[in-house]
Amino acid sequence: MAARRTAKAFETEYRSLNKNSPPVPPTGNPKELQQIEMWKSYINWEKSNVLQTDDMVTLTKRVMFAYEQCLLVFPYHTHIWYEAAQYLEFRSKFMAERGEPIQSNQMAEEVSQWYERAISQFLPDSLLLYFAYADYEEGRMKYEKVHKIYEKGLESEDLDPTLIYIQYMKFARRVEGIQGARVVFQRARKDLKSKHHVYIAAALMEYYSSKQTITAQKIFELGLKKYGSEATYVLAYIDFLTHLNDENNARVLFEKALSQVPPEQTGEIWDKFYEFENNIGDLTSLLKVEKRRYETLEEILPERMKEREATAVIDRYKYIDLYPCQENELKVVKYKSRGGQTETSTKGMSVSGSITESSYESHIYKPDVRHMRPYRPSAAPGVGLLTHAGGVTPIPESLTDLLSKLPPPTCFHGPFVKVDELMRKLTQTEFPHDPDIFLNSIDTLKFEDKPKSAKRIHPDQETEGDSAPVHDLYRERRMNKKQNLSQSS
Repeated sequence: MAARRTAKAFETEYRSLNKNSPPVPPTGNPKELQQIEMWKSYINWEKSNVLQTDDMVTLTKRVMFAYEQCLLVFPYHTHIWYEAAQYLEFRSKFMAERGEPIQSNQMAEEVSQWYERAISQFLPDSLLLYFAYADYEEGRMKYEKVHKIYEKGLESEDLDPTLIYIQYMKFARRVEGIQGARVVFQRARKDLKSKHHVYIAAALMEYYSSKQTITAQKIFELGLKKYGSEATYVLAYIDFLTHLNDENNARVLFEKALSQVPPEQTGEIWDKFYEFENNIGDLTSLLKVEKRRYETLEEILPERMKEREATAVIDRYKYIDLYPCQENELKVVKYKSRGGQTETSTKGMSVSGSITESSYESHIYKPDVRHMRPYRPSAAPGVGLLTHAGGVTPIPESLTDLLSKLPPPTCFHGPFVKVDELMRKLTQTEFPHDPDIFLNSIDTLKFEDKPKSAKRIHPDQETEGDSAPVHDLYRERRMNKKQNLSQSS
């Protein structure tokens, strides 16, 4: 009975899987997501050990075989490869805890082969698998292999090396200390494809790890010569100087950044400058920065800055999630705050306190369209649909219960009423406006009853004015009898 029940459960899980779908990169369409969820349900069913076996090697093989079947359909989905590797790594540690080192080492090698197969054949541009593979080998203390993994990623022409360098620096710092991270950073500086994020990561690593404030500031200054027009880099350097309480250099950097960064990208820098003066500057400096920010951004977004004029004073007096106005008043002036901090941006620039179009639309009341029936044109409507010109619509819920109690349409054979003709007649008929007159006219109608004992007229006595039934069996018999008598005579 247990085997039959298990086979039935397997058939239920396995039946809905589409195993003939061609392998394509992720598209995100609903059918693809539905199939992925079904495959995950089947894999979790295998993980639940429905066979109740004590052999963990057999159970692991069954689960990995399920992953293999899933990857035949979705070989370009990174998370499936990663989940399979994580499960195999978990089983390897479990076998080691049970005192089976041979099986544990074998599974550990299979994890490495799994990662290598993924980045070599199907997903050579997946940075997530590169980093997960490197962390796995680092956990096994195979540092030479980790270096080869990062080198393989840097040699790829299709990958952006910036994030690889940053993770490589972190690995080198953990294993070789700050000197190893500096070697990787020196190599990243010479790479023309690396971006400004490398300088930020290296400077903050010097500041937090080795406590070298001067070295970190030199790295920021070195990167500022190359990426002085990058708003993201300038903001990171400003945060660093602010944490050091270096007011003079921070003000110099603000002025330098506002002159080098394109005006359409200076919104966040102006917000940071305003916040800086509001925290440590005097009132005169604060008002000057507020006026300069308004004049600069007004040239870029004149309509938006008209609304911003009413919310500027709120930015001056607010603190984290405390505001000088009530919530209703903030909505009236279209002030928007997210997570206690005001951060609204439009195409690379931010105007603190001014609400964006998308956030403003969330406060507009819209009609509830959940009860509206969808319009689906159809040439051959099916059962349970209302037919009209051009298509069909589902039957309203109010009529569903009534129709479920009526016999099916096939049981009705007539009479059929022409609804259009009936409605036309009703609209053309003149009814009295006074209901009493209408009721009295009905009461005056007299219906004459037929006599109970009516004598039937003999066929011989019928006249031309008398009307007989069309199919009078008695009359036909009398006529036939008279014809037979005349022929016999």
